[in-house]
This record gives sequence, structure tokens and C-alpha cells, in this order.
Amino acid sequence: MKQGSKWGVMGSACISIILGIFLFLNPSTDLKNIFWLLSISILFDGITGLYFYRELPSRAKSIWLLLVVGAEVLVGSYLLAGGVLGLSLVIPTLLGIWILALSLIRLGQAISLRKGVPILTNYLFWSSILGLVLGFFLINHPMVGSGVAALLVAASFIYVGLVQLMKVLNS
Repeated sequence: MKQGSKWGVMGSACISIILGIFLFLNPSTDLKNIFWLLSISILFDGITGLYFYRELPSRAKSIWLLLVVGAEVLVGSYLLAGGVLGLSLVIPTLLGIWILALSLIRLGQAISLRKGVPILTNYLFWSSILGLVLGFFLINHPMVGSGVAALLVAASFIYVGLVQLMKVLNS
């Protein structure tokens, strides 16, 4: 990975972690504000993911990684452009659908890489299972309250930031 791309991914990871910590410290933050932060974070994660994908060697590129990056860019752009979706029921449901879709893609990636890289496969498998549980919970219980939703969003920000930091540190 080029030095500029590393700094971009590290910057995006730090922003995600800082937003997650902010939301943990202020769980009563309005869901509409969380919605804007979530849409900006998803968009920047997708953009930095494109840079990361471009810098990968050809044998490490997979359709699964490109699907994750594409989904993040599309969902982030849609959510950022559609500010009218800032309803308290829609935000946790959309977050649950996004986490569920990314978890299914990562589960497919883990299955396709199971013989090549066992440590990465184990990480992808268990993180996708955690994402599936979190996604189904958010879809089935969108009225968990703004405080709990803020904590779940904060946990997802920190999770995304840590995943990005692991990408940079492992490359």
C-alpha cells in the first residue's frame, strides 16, 4: 500500500473510532445527528476501501472485497443525499440492513478464503457472525430507544475503525 493511501485509511479509521467514543460518551445524542455521522462515515469508509482495494496485489483482490466497498459507497451516498430518512425507526433498521449485508459478504469471503489464510478466515467468520446477530437485532427491534441505538452505532463505528486499522497494519 502506498504511503498516501495508508494515511487516508488510518485517518478514516481514527475518525470512526473517535465518533464511536463520542457516541459512547453522549448516548443521548439525537438520532438525526447519528444518521448524518453514520452516512458520512459509511461514505468515507467506502472511498478509503476503494484506495485500499486498488493497492492490493492482484492475487489478494476478490469480488467479495469489491462488493463490500461498493456497498459502502452506494449506501453512504444514498444516505447522505436522502436526509429525509432521519426518522427514529428508519435509522436502526437501515443500520441493521447495512450490517447484515456486509456480514453476509464477509461470511462469503471467509468461506472462499478458508484454505488460504486460516487466521484471516477465522477473524472474518466470527466478525461476520457478530455482525449477523447485531444486524438481525437492529432490524427486528428498531425501537430499542435512542440511547441503546446510539451505543450500537458507536460500537459499529469503533468496529469499522479497528478493522481499517488492522488492514493498514497488516499491509
